Amino acid sequence: MNESRKDTVAFWLFVSPWVCGFALFSGEPLIASGLLSFTNYSLFAPPSFAGLDNYSALLNDALLAKSLKATLAYTLLAVPFHLVSTLALALLLHSAVVGQALLRTLYYLPSLVSGIAVALLWSSLMDPHSGFIHTFLSSVLGLKGPLLLQNPKSVIPSIVVMDLTSLGSTTLIFLAALQVLPAELFHAAKIDGAGRLKTLFKITLPLLSPVLLFNAVMDVISSLQVFTPAYIVTKGGPEWSSYFYVYYLFRAAFFQFDMGYASAMAWILLLLTFASICLIVALTRPFVYYENKPAASNKGGRRHVV
Repeated sequence: MNESRKDTVAFWLFVSPWVCGFALFSGEPLIASGLLSFTNYSLFAPPSFAGLDNYSALLNDALLAKSLKATLAYTLLAVPFHLVSTLALALLLHSAVVGQALLRTLYYLPSLVSGIAVALLWSSLMDPHSGFIHTFLSSVLGLKGPLLLQNPKSVIPSIVVMDLTSLGSTTLIFLAALQVLPAELFHAAKIDGAGRLKTLFKITLPLLSPVLLFNAVMDVISSLQVFTPAYIVTKGGPEWSSYFYVYYLFRAAFFQFDMGYASAMAWILLLLTFASICLIVALTRPFVYYENKPAASNKGGRRHVV
């Protein structure tokens, strides 16, 4: 057996646990969902073929439009906020500060807590009558506590803020990337007189662009699937402003028991997610730096430190 064949066999041996797990626990449900999307199925009777009825019904579903609008609003606000906040925190944790290891641990710990517990905690903090925010504003500043989760205009920003305690993994990825950046470039920039902001925008961010792209893609995927805050805290309100797509899908499947319709919704979400990722990758391609492919701003393939 030649070396190339040995490598191929070794590769498939190592990935076989994942392949088997995907086929059993993800692949089969994925295929089943695709087949059920063409049926009428209520869990209490055998599925009956319905053709494209479920997909045509989606086009005339006003509630689906509201759920897409709420999900899009959340995604457009959450993704930039998450990326900026986690990158800023990673830069802070990367700098030499007293108790650096302890700070890293303390920030990552909340990411280990269940999303339900985090949602309940933030719901308690934002309670307009007895929450900490209301108590602080009324007792210290003499102001009336705001209706953060009860106001259609502030519920999405409030849910985005709630995500701050669950972004430890994204911060960890940024921090790991920062630690492997070539130190000689930063030394050269310092010698050339580049300040911190210029170094950040001319060296750090271009070198981090592949990691930024990865985190952006992962954040878009998770944002399009936002569910827990709507289910635990807002119940889709107020005025449908947090009636997210996956929450609507969940209700269609397990409250209305319309599994065929819910399966069609799941496949539409899959296609929307795939299209969003393709769009992001296409738009960012000229600006993403790779070791053997300079960014578009580096004309002629030259790298400029400052």
